Amino acid sequence: MVKTGNYTYEVIKTEKDIPVRCFRYTVPVGRPVPAHWHDSLEVVRVERGWMYVDVDQERKQLKQGDFLLISSEKIHATFTGQGTVTEVLQIPDQFLKPLFPDETGLQFASEVEAAEGRSPGEDCAPSEICKEAGLLIHRMCSVYEQRKQDYLLEFHMLLYRFLYLLNSGLRLYARKEEEQKANPERQRLKKVMEFVNLHYREKIRLEEAAAQVALNKEYFCRFFRKSMGVSFMDYVNEVRFSRVCEELFDSSENIMTLLEAHGFGNYKLFMKMFREQYGGTPARMRREYQR
Repeated sequence: MVKTGNYTYEVIKTEKDIPVRCFRYTVPVGRPVPAHWHDSLEVVRVERGWMYVDVDQERKQLKQGDFLLISSEKIHATFTGQGTVTEVLQIPDQFLKPLFPDETGLQFASEVEAAEGRSPGEDCAPSEICKEAGLLIHRMCSVYEQRKQDYLLEFHMLLYRFLYLLNSGLRLYARKEEEQKANPERQRLKKVMEFVNLHYREKIRLEEAAAQVALNKEYFCRFFRKSMGVSFMDYVNEVRFSRVCEELFDSSENIMTLLEAHGFGNYKLFMKMFREQYGGTPARMRREYQR
């Protein structure tokens, strides 16, 4: 199994024998992944269990059989339920660009959006496209996991069929002026998120974060909340919280030591966030996980 890291900017390394990244992942205990982004189209399908994904301040809950398309450079956060099995396909921009040479920023609708009729399919109904696309995701993961004779030929056939379906019925066409307006704000957010990723263990002042994007403190706070749906300091605490939880379940280290190591100075706030997320204390949840 392959774990994805909790990084602000996730570098996608493709497999050695295929031009994308493809894996199945079982989540032993529910864990949050704070807001991050990458230069790839990400496809997430729930084989068993549930998860939710926040994209553009909109929460989408996925249950068994559902899948979600997260367009390249979209800032998103996730929480995956305990025992959930997910199938993930990450397709780098450099692979997609030759297939869509006239597009600078490919955008795709999710399965939910297609079902709501926001992304019309010309050749067949969106529900039919989604059904076949979901089966293709599952089949690609199985083919690559088993690696039987001629698996590369079959995998590439499935991949190109999948991309054809996306182009036929799940592709969005944003106006150029909308994309141009969104891009500078997105670049600012990325810069701030990268700053937090580098310095979350330290004491971060609002003035320091605002200076990264040449804004005064007041405007920066409004900009960040409008763009992310949470305050800047709440976002910093979410990053710290996820890092603490990542170590908490995989080690026997004292909780206070973990909080200090990851810059989380407010013990009461951490306990409040933990109870809201997991429904119990860190000590109890760790014991249950490590049985």
